Amino acid sequence: MTKLVNVFISIISFPLIIQSQNNIVVSKEKSCKGETMQIRWLQTPSPVNVKWNFGDGASPDTIMAAGNAVIDVQYSTPGQKTISARATFSGGHTENQTKIIRVSELLQQNISLLLRFHPSASLILYASASVDNVNSLTPQKFLWRIDNNSSSLATANFRYTYTFQNAGNYPVHLMVEDDGGCRVEIDTSVTVLEAVFRAPNVFTPNQDGVNDLFIIQSPGNIRYTFEIYDRWGSLVYKPNLTGTQLTWDGRNNAGELVMPGVYFYVVTPEDPTIKPLRGFVYVFHEER
Repeated sequence: MTKLVNVFISIISFPLIIQSQNNIVVSKEKSCKGETMQIRWLQTPSPVNVKWNFGDGASPDTIMAAGNAVIDVQYSTPGQKTISARATFSGGHTENQTKIIRVSELLQQNISLLLRFHPSASLILYASASVDNVNSLTPQKFLWRIDNNSSSLATANFRYTYTFQNAGNYPVHLMVEDDGGCRVEIDTSVTVLEAVFRAPNVFTPNQDGVNDLFIIQSPGNIRYTFEIYDRWGSLVYKPNLTGTQLTWDGRNNAGELVMPGVYFYVVTPEDPTIKPLRGFVYVFHEER
């Protein structure tokens, strides 16, 4: 029995060694190049001092600090960084630990910005952007502000569709922010043209070879139809088909030449995203 007790006492007299958790604490494990982050050794009781090595591109790169000191560090280069620390405790015991962080970089020249109008509707803008930079941490977020109207944040290769109410020149602002907190803002503008369809306000169907047809001007690749109404709102003419180039010769659906006067027209594209064209046309000719 005495021997067993002695053995037990001998066992518990050895120091108990337990692998501690990582005591290197950083304010951000993902950060932007040039951003200041705070790093410290967090443990109770605190070590007497800690020798730090912050890795490539860090300022400072190495330092000896008090055990509980908070150190400001900046990285001038992007990429994965390994922080190394050697903590010395009262009594001479030391402990080595490392921590990996990521430093991001986002530059304006790495952002591809595409602004284009709907192929058949000049009032509809498609805006898209993407980031071509391996040092930018994903995902990126994109915030569009067009004509002072903001979109929601969305992830990579974001495509934003915006419909203008009127022609003109409008400001476009894009903010891109990546997962490391890097941010780039781009300002530009777009010129919005009138609706794709145009129609004359006067025509003279008198068979003199000049301005005899009501011709709807269009890009030539959009199918549409149209209706002609008199001043009392009665339908006068509507072609029995849709097409990409339609005209009116001044005759009603019965084939009779309409009376001189003011007529109302509606041009309706097959594509519902294209705004219809409405207006008035004056018909002039000698009454027969």
